Amino acid sequence: MAKKKKNIRKAEAAPVQESKKKPEVKKPSVVKNLPLWLVALVFSITTMIFFWEQLAGDAFFWDDFIEQVYPTQTFASKAASEGEIPFWNPYAFTGMPFYADLQVGFFYPLNRCLAFFVDENGNLSPWGLQFIIILHFWIAQFCMYLFMRKLNISSYGAMIGAVSYAFSFSLVLHVFHPMIIYHLAWFPLVLRFFYEAVKEGKLKSAIMAGLVFGISMLAGHPQTLLYEALFMFFFMIFMIIPDKNEESKSKIPIKIIGGALAIIIAVGIFAIQYLPSSELAEHSARQEMTLEEAAEGSLQFQQIWTAFVPKLYGSVEPTRDNPTPFHLESAPYYFYWDTSFYFGLAALILGLFAIIVGFNRRIIGFFLFIAGFGFLFSLGDNFIIFPFYYELPFFGLLRIPARMMFVASLAFSALAGFGFDYLYKNESIQKLNIKIYIAIAIPILITFMSAFGIMQGMIDTPEQLLDGIKSYGMTALIFTLIISIAIILLSKQKIRAEIIGFALVAIVFIDLFTAGASFNRGEQNPEDAYKLSPDMVQAFQPKLPEDIFRVSMRMYNPSYMAMKRNQGVMDDIMLVEGYNQLQLARFVPATGERQSIHDLMNVRYEIAIDSMARQFRFVQRPTMLPRAWVVADYQVIPDENIANYMKSNKVDYSQKVLLEEKPGFESSSNPAVSNVKFTSYSSNEMELEVETNVDAMLVFSEVYYPEWKCFIDGEETKIFRANYSLRAIELPNGKHTIVMAYESESFAAGSMITMIVFFSAMAGLGFLTAFQKRKKFVKSE
Repeated sequence: MAKKKKNIRKAEAAPVQESKKKPEVKKPSVVKNLPLWLVALVFSITTMIFFWEQLAGDAFFWDDFIEQVYPTQTFASKAASEGEIPFWNPYAFTGMPFYADLQVGFFYPLNRCLAFFVDENGNLSPWGLQFIIILHFWIAQFCMYLFMRKLNISSYGAMIGAVSYAFSFSLVLHVFHPMIIYHLAWFPLVLRFFYEAVKEGKLKSAIMAGLVFGISMLAGHPQTLLYEALFMFFFMIFMIIPDKNEESKSKIPIKIIGGALAIIIAVGIFAIQYLPSSELAEHSARQEMTLEEAAEGSLQFQQIWTAFVPKLYGSVEPTRDNPTPFHLESAPYYFYWDTSFYFGLAALILGLFAIIVGFNRRIIGFFLFIAGFGFLFSLGDNFIIFPFYYELPFFGLLRIPARMMFVASLAFSALAGFGFDYLYKNESIQKLNIKIYIAIAIPILITFMSAFGIMQGMIDTPEQLLDGIKSYGMTALIFTLIISIAIILLSKQKIRAEIIGFALVAIVFIDLFTAGASFNRGEQNPEDAYKLSPDMVQAFQPKLPEDIFRVSMRMYNPSYMAMKRNQGVMDDIMLVEGYNQLQLARFVPATGERQSIHDLMNVRYEIAIDSMARQFRFVQRPTMLPRAWVVADYQVIPDENIANYMKSNKVDYSQKVLLEEKPGFESSSNPAVSNVKFTSYSSNEMELEVETNVDAMLVFSEVYYPEWKCFIDGEETKIFRANYSLRAIELPNGKHTIVMAYESESFAAGSMITMIVFFSAMAGLGFLTAFQKRKKFVKSE
């Protein structure tokens, strides 16, 4: 009997023991989604605060913004405001293609809005250009928000991810490369429509994805475009493979069609720029690089710690009073903005938490994969992935593989949204706490070590920079602790999820603002950088069409520049010099001597040293050749030999021209009697009246490029490449009217393709919209 009672007590006690082991379960929170107008307002506020000094006119973007972007967009906007397409730029590098230069982005719609900021004198407002760039940070937030909402992330999680992405270093440190910003701003919206097109098989979304992607391509940064395309390839593979919940593989063809349609439309939209740019690439100086050259700008593995402390290796600032300059071993200062990738501690911690909690979800797995791939690719020749891609088409033409890190910024920003949502959804508190502590442990450890100088000892920080780097570590530690507390409070539902959500958005923004806002506070107004005295402008501007000449404003030994490199673009001064990463392979004659080059290139003024006054000054050159002249004597030299011949032989180029093909008349050593007069001259076209007593060659001090066409009395004639890099035409004796115009066949073909694709896509959207409305109407009846 006693034994029986003992068994009864055990049976009664068993349920009590089981209840103690059962994890405590919290009630699921309900978070209401925010109205879209409120989200847009928040993003407007964050954008204005981040760039308030630029919007107020107290700070300016710097580096390439001043040296290249501002003059380039000034020239483009001036032409656009006059209703022209600027095919040719005669004011830099003795003349070069302008529209065909991909980074100009002439047909990118928001670039053409710059025409509203051009004054009556043709000057582009720096404020207006900065405003257009800043606007893209709002676009980046809004597009990222829409993409994350499509992934069923809550409004608050999506806002956290959107702010993390838009103000990550992948964007903020590239404002003076706005082409990159423009691509990355629209890319999340491309992914949103691409997701619907492939995952859900929506043709309407495929068209939208193609339109947005194609328009963003026109912004003009081929490297970012290539990396985006690779991202989309992986994303498409992820969506095509059916998961366990899909009933069959029958939807795979429609998924492939949706993805392919989006890409075809995008490429078609891009054709108007791609075809002219491809032709320019064939004639440019930039050729395929070695692996070592392509890997320049690789991420170093130890830079992974900068995900926790953004300035662990110092920074580059536009002002001179930087207490902690960038000091990564064997890395020049300009690698700072290309290899830094900080996206905020909140995105990092919430992203790690999302990976720990949801690693078995396919979408989480994809973002984990793409973040890891982006990091390993960015290591360049420090890892095996980049050398493999280097062998593929296009990848071997691009430097700075660390720019691939934008995919990690995007991935962790998206993962942060998932992490936030996991915190307030129904789950065991006990299990959740363990995962939270794992997610915050590593960031706390790293930032703690940085705050107290332990990490600096491991990475060999210079002693004089130690205190400054420790202060960055302390700032990171404080943010890590605040974020950790907010996460724990949210998981325990001590404070409403909406309040924590807004608080985390603010923390993310303050963190990224503290880390990156100062990078774009340059002190020099671009307008001031290009100010010349009125007398100098008056002296060096050609008096078109009667008096045309060039100016050389730079010496190399000793080194001296009398103007900004792109000054010519700003003041209509035809310079021998310029600043552009993409130059023609042949833009000056190959004589090898400065004086003969300047003679052939119609240089009237060059910089020289006044030995008496011991200063640089401009001198007038009496030996320059005119903009066009007639010679009856020619010599044909094969293309591959002409450069060496010009370096090895003295030639009187005023009386003789070197050609690579034989014209239709015989050479004569007797000088031609001629008269050459320009009757009009513009960037895209010139007209001359020419008279000669013999058949001869009319030689131009104009750079040869195949898209120029020439007409003698209305009949097209062949343009010869002369003196290695110039143009010449065969001229019959007598009096003639010559018209030389830039008529691009590649532009004509590209624009036709773009128009056909664009209007077909719009018609497709209209048809599908009408079909869906009719279908709904029939169902309602």
